[in-house]
Amino acid sequence: MDERINDKIDRYLRKEMSSEETLLFEQEILNDEELRKEVEVSILIRKSLAGCAEKLRTMNRWRNRKKNRIIKSSFVVSIAAIFVVGFFLFKSIETSTDSHKMVAVQTKSKSKHLETPRNEVNRVKEKVRYAKNDKEVVEAVDELDKCSDIPSFSMDISGNYMSHETTDTEEERNLMLDIYELQWKKITSLLRMGKYKEAVSLLKQFVTIQGKYQEQADSILDELKN
Repeated sequence: MDERINDKIDRYLRKEMSSEETLLFEQEILNDEELRKEVEVSILIRKSLAGCAEKLRTMNRWRNRKKNRIIKSSFVVSIAAIFVVGFFLFKSIETSTDSHKMVAVQTKSKSKHLETPRNEVNRVKEKVRYAKNDKEVVEAVDELDKCSDIPSFSMDISGNYMSHETTDTEEERNLMLDIYELQWKKITSLLRMGKYKEAVSLLKQFVTIQGKYQEQADSILDELKN
């Protein structure tokens, strides 16, 4: 869908159209199957975002209740932490030179190892950027699965996939984030194409991964079940 159609859908869902515009657009929806699917997906995503917002408000209320308890105990914990950090800092200074050399060697090795997958991911990003339709987006992202050097999207569903604990360098983390974003674009394209079974398979992985689309994926899954 081009930007003009997307804008009309947004105005329609926000009830910003006049009565005459609304009637004409609803007639377009009835006559255009692709447009109808686009409107259905937009409604689905809006519902999921509303659900995410409600979850966020609930989490904030819970955090506020816990905040006072945390403040009361933080002073004692901070004092203890100062002594612990001081001890380990003193120990680390003794071996800092050797550690820096080792990190430099490891970083160089990792950067070389990531060169091929980074180039491949960048190539797919460009294809997605200039894709003319959702089918081309899905086909472009599918190419990642055919590349043996690309980290598998489903290789770690422990809940820490997008956290620093699973990536040793910023370069590696950025690569995984790009793959994560591309897979989400594939999901939205599959939904617009009406390929819900394939979309659900990916959404089930997204709900196990700590990323910015985790709650949205969960909400969309709930909507599809209903």
